Amino acid sequence: MRTFQQFKHRDVLFVSLSVNPKARVQSYVDKFKVPWPCGFGATIELMEAFGAVNHMGVGTDEKVIPTLYVIGRDGRICWSDARSRYNHQDVEMTMRNLSAAIEQALSADSPPRQDRRDTHP
Repeated sequence: MRTFQQFKHRDVLFVSLSVNPKARVQSYVDKFKVPWPCGFGATIELMEAFGAVNHMGVGTDEKVIPTLYVIGRDGRICWSDARSRYNHQDVEMTMRNLSAAIEQALSADSPPRQDRRDTHP
């Protein structure tokens, strides 16, 4: 939430994505008052494309791992926390790295994104 507060007025869009159905995740979203859009019911294939699936699960089970990404204005992933929370890395360092990656993406020489809400009256 701290990072969201830091960047919410700076042309940064935050989005959450879960493989779980909305009914299973909504209580978490409500409890923590998540203010950004949340997507539910994503396929394993989609999460795999983002590199957020652990294939080392028990048996044939696949586990989706919480992962942070910064996606540049060109639509490409320009930073990932490399599953740092899953790997028990320092959360404060991860958040500092996330903020730095967002700052770098914002300073990139490319035009600002077009927000659909800006293009329709």
